Amino acid sequence: MNPPPPLSAQSRNRGPFVGVIAGALLMCGPVIGLLVCLFSMVRANTTLGRSGIGDPSALALHVSVGLNGLFIGGVAFVLGVIVLSVSVICMIRQRNARNAIRGGAPV
Repeated sequence: MNPPPPLSAQSRNRGPFVGVIAGALLMCGPVIGLLVCLFSMVRANTTLGRSGIGDPSALALHVSVGLNGLFIGGVAFVLGVIVLSVSVICMIRQRNARNAIRGGAPV
């Protein structure tokens, strides 16, 4: 079994930047969860209005889908904050290491 080829310096430097982008996208999770909740509640109200009192199980299904969307969006936000924070810290460390090699002061 052959070992994987070593990463080039350019691909190692790109890692934190990709992490920042991924973290920022994950932090959009609550917005998507809110949209899922909004559309689910509209469907729940449509179900409720269509049959008078409505079928409670059908109404509960729409409400649970909406709440699941909000929960998943919240979890994605927390993961996004973690990924973004770690990536920014890695970017700062890489910049300080480059400055130290060039003889500059760390920031």
